Amino acid sequence: EVRREYRLASHLRIVCHRLKERYLLRHYREQVSAINERASWASQLDDSEIDAALSTFRASARSNRLFQKDRDLLYQALAVLKELCSRELGQRPYDVQLLCVLAMVDCQLVQLAPGEGKTLGLGLVSILFAWCGKPCHVVTANEYLAKRDVIELKPLFERCELTSCYLDSGAQQSQASEYAANIVYGTSNQFLADYLKDTLSAGQGAVNRLNLTVSYLQGKSSATLKMRGLHSVIIDEADSILIDDATTPLIISGPHPDPQLQRGILAAKEIVDHLQSGEHYWIDAVHREVKYTAEGELRLESLLDTLPPLWQHPDRRREILQQAIQARDVFLQDHHYIIDDEKIVIVDESTGRLMPGRSWSNGLHQAVEARAGVPLTDPNKILARMSFQNYFKLYHRMAGASGTLQNIESEIYFNYRIHTIRTPPRLPPKRIIHPYRAFPNAEAKWLAVVDEVLQCHKRRIPVLVGTRNIKDSEKLDFAL
Repeated sequence: EVRREYRLASHLRIVCHRLKERYLLRHYREQVSAINERASWASQLDDSEIDAALSTFRASARSNRLFQKDRDLLYQALAVLKELCSRELGQRPYDVQLLCVLAMVDCQLVQLAPGEGKTLGLGLVSILFAWCGKPCHVVTANEYLAKRDVIELKPLFERCELTSCYLDSGAQQSQASEYAANIVYGTSNQFLADYLKDTLSAGQGAVNRLNLTVSYLQGKSSATLKMRGLHSVIIDEADSILIDDATTPLIISGPHPDPQLQRGILAAKEIVDHLQSGEHYWIDAVHREVKYTAEGELRLESLLDTLPPLWQHPDRRREILQQAIQARDVFLQDHHYIIDDEKIVIVDESTGRLMPGRSWSNGLHQAVEARAGVPLTDPNKILARMSFQNYFKLYHRMAGASGTLQNIESEIYFNYRIHTIRTPPRLPPKRIIHPYRAFPNAEAKWLAVVDEVLQCHKRRIPVLVGTRNIKDSEKLDFAL
C-alpha cells in the first residue's frame, strides 16, 4: 500500500511538472517573439546609441528593475545583446537560445541539446547577472572549456563594459584579482576549494555568502580572502555537477604529525610479513575487508605483543592490521600507485592519470609507504570540507543548462527548489539512439563492440568508445 501511494505521488509530481513545463515554454515563446519585435529597432542603433542603451540597462539591473514582472526593459536589453552578438562575435542567437536565456534569468535549469549553443546562452545570462554589480560565477565541466569560453566571449563582455577571467589551476593559487572580475569562469572544484580556503582564512567555523561579503567590504579580502561574495552562479553540465557529484565532499587537509601512528604502521607491517594469504586470512574482493582463518587468529595472538600499547585495543589493531594487509595484497605498485622521488603518487584507476598531492586517508597511505619502503609522511588532518550540493545552495541566484537533464526533474527540485525545462531543438535531430543489447558474458560483449567498430571503419565513420577504466581501453585497443 505504501509503495502504491509512493508511485502515485511520484506520477502526480511528474504530471504536474510536465504541465508547468508546457505553460512555461508557451510563455517564453511569447517573450521571444517580443524580443524579436524589438530586434529591428536594435539593428538600427549606432555605436553611441548602443552604449547609451547599455548604460541604461546596467543602471536598471543595479536597481533590480531589469528583472521585474514588466519585462519590456529586459526585452530591449536582450534585443540589443542579440545585435551585439552579431557585431562582436559574428553569431546571432537563435530563438531557442533566447528562450533558454529567459528561463535561466528566472533561475531555471534548461535542457539544451548538444550543438544548440549553450556557450553563448550562458554568456548572455552572465552579462545580465553581472550588470547587477555583484559576483557572477560560471561553472564549466573542465578548465579547458572555462578558458575557451572566456576567450570566445571576451569581445562581447568588453563591449558591455564587463571584465571576465577564468581560474587557472596552473597558477600557484587563485588570486583575489581573479575574483575581482565581473564574470568568473571556473570548475566546481576550483570555486569550492577557494571558498573553503576563505573559510579557513576568516577563522570561523563556516563562512556563508553574507559574512563573506561583509568581510570583503571591510577590507579583509585584500589580505586574506579571494572571493568577494557568493551571489549568482550559472552551471554548465548541471546534471553532472548538481546530481552526479553533488554529495561528494571536497576536503582541504594539512599534515598532522603522528609518531604513534607511524610506529603502529611499521609494527603492523612486520606482523603481516609473518602471515600468508589463503592460509591465515582471505580478502573480500568486493569490500576489501580482511577475514582471518582459525589458524590466522592463533598466529596473530603470538605476534600482537609487538604492537605499541596504543594499538592493542581489538578495534584499533584490527584496523591497522587490515591496512597493512591491503597495502601488500590489494594496492599494487605500478597499478594503484607509482614511486616517484621516494614518494607514493596515486594513479587514478579510471583514467590512468597520476594524482600528485593526493593521499589515502586513515593511515592507509602510510601503510602503503611502509610496504613500498619509502619514508613515511605525516598523515593529513581535515581542515575544511563541504559537499558541492551544500555549496551551491549558498548562492542567492542559481541557473544552468545541460544536454542531459531528463528523468531528474524531481530530484533537482527536491534538493535545490528549482525547475527544469526541456527546450525543443532548433533543427530535427539526426542522431539515432539504438536500443540496449544484452550479452551472456563480457567476452561476447567485447566481441560485439569490436565488430561494431570494424563495421564503422568500413564505412569510414569515426568512432568514440567510452570505457569505465584504462584496463578496458587497453583490452579494446589490443583487440582492434
